[in-house]
Amino acid sequence: MKILHIAKFNILSHPGGIERFIKDLVLFQADKNLKIRVLCFNNKNKIEHFKNVEIFSVKIDFNVSYAPISIKYNKILNDILCEFNPDIIHIHMPNSMPLFFNFKNIKSKIVLQWQSDVFFTKNNYLLSFLYNFYKIFENRLLKKADIIIASSEEYFSYSKPLKRFKDKVVVIPLGIKSYKKNFDIEYGDFFLSIGRFTYYKGFKYLIDAMSYLDDKYKLIIAGDGEEFNNIKNYIKEKRVENRVKLTGRISEDYKTELLSKCRFFCLPSIERTEAFGISLLEAMQFKKPLITTKIPGSGVNFVNINNETGLTVPIKDSKSLANAIENLYNNLELCKKLGENAYIRFKNNFTIDKCGEKVINLYLKII
Repeated sequence: MKILHIAKFNILSHPGGIERFIKDLVLFQADKNLKIRVLCFNNKNKIEHFKNVEIFSVKIDFNVSYAPISIKYNKILNDILCEFNPDIIHIHMPNSMPLFFNFKNIKSKIVLQWQSDVFFTKNNYLLSFLYNFYKIFENRLLKKADIIIASSEEYFSYSKPLKRFKDKVVVIPLGIKSYKKNFDIEYGDFFLSIGRFTYYKGFKYLIDAMSYLDDKYKLIIAGDGEEFNNIKNYIKEKRVENRVKLTGRISEDYKTELLSKCRFFCLPSIERTEAFGISLLEAMQFKKPLITTKIPGSGVNFVNINNETGLTVPIKDSKSLANAIENLYNNLELCKKLGENAYIRFKNNFTIDKCGEKVINLYLKII
C-alpha cells in the first residue's frame, strides 16, 4: 500500500504532541513495508528522507488566525498525488489547506484523523467570522471522507462537526512508540508539566495553585508559546518564582530526563482544545501518576482514570489543583501505586503498535 499523510507541521522538527504521534505512526507503517509520504508545513520548501519515509515540506507564506497558508500548497499536493498515486490519503485535522483542495476526482480512499474540532475564544472575532466559511469546506471534506478516526468516544460524542457523519466514525485511541532505553525511574522533589504556552493549557491556574502551597513544593513547566512571557510575569506577581521554573523549549533527551525524575505529571488544561494529551502518554511510560482536569468532551478523561492512574479535578479550580498536588506530593506510596497503574494502562491501550495495527486494518477494510 501507498499512503500519503497530510500533517499540519513538520513531524521531524515540530515539538507538538500530534506531530509526535504522526511521526511514530508513519515510522510504524514504514516498518510494515508500506510506502509512505508526508506533506506538511515548514519554514521553507524542502524534501527530506527519514527511515524510508519521504517528507515534503511546504513553506508557510502567512498565517490567518493561527492557520498556516501557502500559495503553492495545492500545486505541490496535486503533483504528489499524480506522481505517487496513493491508495490512502490520511489527513490529520484540523488543517485548513486540504479543505480547499478539490478531491472530487481523486480515486484514493480518504481517511480523516479527527485530532480536534476548530475552537475559538469568545473574544476572537476574526476566527469566529472566518469559521462561517471554513465549516462549508470542512463539511465538504467530511462528506468526501471514507472513514473518520476519532481518538475517544467522549470527544466524538461532543463533536458538532462529526454528529452528521457518525456512521463513518471509528474510535481508535492515539498511541506513541515505547522508549527502548531503560531509564532509572525516580520520584524526585519536583513535579512536571509540559505543553505549548497557550490559553487553553491552563498554566495560570497551576501557578495560582502553587501560591496556596508552601516552599517545599517545586514545579517545572517545559515548553514555549505565545503566553510564555505572560506566565513568566504571573509567576512573579504570585511570588512563586523561587518554586516554579520555566525551561522554555527543551530537547528530547532533557524531556525524558525530567519525565524519569519527576514525582508526578500535571496537565491543567481548561478546554476541549486539549483533545487527548500526548504528554500524558509520555509520562505514563515513566510510571508517573497524573493530575488532570475534568474537561467535558475531552479524551483526557479517557486517558487518566481518577484514583486509578492519577487524580482528576474540576477545570479552572486552583484550590482543588493545590489539594491534589499536596496529596500526591506527600504520599510517595500512592504515587508509586498510581504510577504503576498508569504504566499498565499505557501498555494495554496507548502504544503505537496497538494504534498502528488498527489503522492498517482500517486501510485494508476500506480498500
